[in-house]
Amino acid sequence: MINHHSNGLLLRCISLCLIGMVCLQSIKLVWQAELIDIQAQVISLLIHLMCFMSASFLAYSTHRTLSRVLLIGGFISFLCTAILLWQADLHIQYFFIVGLFVCLFLFEDSERIAMWVTLCILGGLFLYFQIIHDFTTPINAEFTDDIATVNAIVLVLSFLVCGFWVKRQLTHQNTTTKQELIHTKKVVEAIIPMNMQANISHIANRDKSALNVVEHNYCAVLFVDFAGFTPFSLSMSDAELVSFLHRVYCEFDDIASQLDVTKIKTNGDQYIAAIGIENTKLNAYNISQLACYFSLQLQSTFAKACDNKLRLKIGIASGNVLCGIIGKLRPAFDLWGNSVNLSSRLESSAKGGEIRVCPQTMLYSKQHYAFSEEQKVELKGIGNVTSYKLLGHK
Repeated sequence: MINHHSNGLLLRCISLCLIGMVCLQSIKLVWQAELIDIQAQVISLLIHLMCFMSASFLAYSTHRTLSRVLLIGGFISFLCTAILLWQADLHIQYFFIVGLFVCLFLFEDSERIAMWVTLCILGGLFLYFQIIHDFTTPINAEFTDDIATVNAIVLVLSFLVCGFWVKRQLTHQNTTTKQELIHTKKVVEAIIPMNMQANISHIANRDKSALNVVEHNYCAVLFVDFAGFTPFSLSMSDAELVSFLHRVYCEFDDIASQLDVTKIKTNGDQYIAAIGIENTKLNAYNISQLACYFSLQLQSTFAKACDNKLRLKIGIASGNVLCGIIGKLRPAFDLWGNSVNLSSRLESSAKGGEIRVCPQTMLYSKQHYAFSEEQKVELKGIGNVTSYKLLGHK
């Protein structure tokens, strides 16, 4: 359905067209001044001219409904009066067809009853004057043919104007729809990794019992948390805290975008990311080393962002993961698997400024990165696990 601005524009355009028709009728009166009902014609023209001018004036105000009533009522009254006063078949009744076409765009979806009543009235009047009504006024044939020709030309022009207007509205609507689709696509691309976007239509219309999950044999999962965040958060207002988190996470996102790292989500002061989900061409060595490099970059960036008032603690675990979208309400992309649990527990066991990694990550990265000696840590729900602290580049 057309919007309010377009509706007002249409009402005003139609009003101006009808004012033009009234002026055309005035020209007819000048040509055929010997008509018996000349006084009635003049009165009709003046009344309808005022009616259409009022409809045009109200079209851009808050009284669009009144404008529409004046327009439709005046249109029907004007045509009926003209036909009955002239009593000659000048093809005036065909303008009811124009009214039928235009009225389809003058009513909202919630006004279907009013629309159908109006359409029935217009259609019935056209059929009556076209089939049943007997035109009896004797007007010379040459004049009748001239006026009928003028009316036919105006009728064609009216349909052309309406057709171009409809085409313009459809083009505008199509452009708006395309822009909304592009915006939606960008939002989806920011939320769902590229290799899962092929299934986006299936995800949007999915069977609620189906799993929309992809398995990856080797990925690195990173859990990033702020050490000492609770005392730090008490020193500022809620708005300042959210602003701080937004600024930090935006910087993390920029680094992730540059390094082909997939951000999964944030949870308060926790930032979760993964490597190897979108770029499946990376091997285990590339994935593990990129995880180490990304972690060190986050530490460096964070130290500058918070002026060393806080420190990061990071857990990295590599291995098999499942990723995708599950559930019915507010679907969101997420990860599952032992590697995810291990990464979370490694982050929890780390101290401020530490980056704890699993043995697999260390083995695939030790050529370029330095690690501490192996350390046995007791992880909640997992047990005694071997881990290493990432010390930096070699």
